Amino acid sequence: MIRNPSRLFQGSPDMIIAHRLRLIDHYLLKPLAEVWDITITSGYRTPAAQAGLTVAAKAKGISQHTLGEAVDIVPAGSMQECYVWCVEHLRPWQLLLEYANSAPSCIHMSIPSSIETIVAKRLIFSGGVWTPYTGTFPVIA
Repeated sequence: MIRNPSRLFQGSPDMIIAHRLRLIDHYLLKPLAEVWDITITSGYRTPAAQAGLTVAAKAKGISQHTLGEAVDIVPAGSMQECYVWCVEHLRPWQLLLEYANSAPSCIHMSIPSSIETIVAKRLIFSGGVWTPYTGTFPVIA
């Protein structure tokens, strides 16, 4: 089940962005929701909303959220197990597990970007540092 599905399309300004968000829904969210109950915490963000984020949460350069190419979710249950499931079953363009206060806070997933400098990656953000996912997670204090 997907909670807050309207957040995916909230504020979408044009058909191209809406189409990209539908791709996220079809290729990432629907298959994920067959196995996990998830809550969408962020989908499309306007450039102004993106600019208002804290430095730790703000993407460098162009955010895929402002392009309609990314979504942040929180699963019911283990965020780390959901992250691994996504790596193994969905293979999103980007899959980022973000930590806050030594605990997982959200999973960022995206489709391939229309901007060629935005590359595919599997990362974990913990303690203010991005590290490649190697099959391990930070120790939760």
